[in-house]
Amino acid sequence: MYSKVNIYCITDCNGLKYVGSTRSDIRHRLANHTYEKKKGRRKCESHKLDLENCEIEVLEVCEPKDSKLRLKYWTDTMNQ
Repeated sequence: MYSKVNIYCITDCNGLKYVGSTRSDIRHRLANHTYEKKKGRRKCESHKLDLENCEIEVLEVCEPKDSKLRLKYWTDTMNQ
């Protein structure tokens, strides 16, 4: 059985935002973003954020089949 997908937003102290999705706990995902940034790996746009001074929140929990559509919705909404 597939687990639900968390659509989340990271907001840093400068007001920059990153919207992503994960099936894992969002705190674990934030730790992974931070680790990747420290190692110099640029897998996603989150490397532009101050990940040491940020907040992460779940925007929505959805089914895996809907995650791409919902991620696009939230990305578009947060970038307005």
